Amino acid sequence: RPCTGSMMEVESCKGPGCEQRDCVWGPWDSWSGCSCTCGGGTMRRNRQVQVSPVAGGELCDPVDKSEAAPCNTFDCDQTCIDAKWAEWTHWTPCSATCGFGFRSRHRSHAVQASSCGQAATGHPSDWEICKGI
Repeated sequence: RPCTGSMMEVESCKGPGCEQRDCVWGPWDSWSGCSCTCGGGTMRRNRQVQVSPVAGGELCDPVDKSEAAPCNTFDCDQTCIDAKWAEWTHWTPCSATCGFGFRSRHRSHAVQASSCGQAATGHPSDWEICKGI
């Protein structure tokens, strides 16, 4: 014997939390890794709807929810040079003459990365708390 009745029931939202809300796109995810290490590949990223429209709110703008971009477009026979940091400078004098302050040191690149090389890891500046004399 066949089933009878509705498969779904829908009812208007009433009460707290049912105020009109417009759609909002969420932030982009991070880019994926490149599909190739050289010779040209593709990297991708996505985003999702962060807030769905409620009670007649505006729909999301019809924009892309996925993006693709070229990556590692250099020739596979190209020599890759990774970036390297130079030595740190000396620490600056403490910013405080009494109590606590800060001092810093800096570094620059000794070797810049080629188009296929890896960036140097770490920060170009370093800070620490110091005690004034």
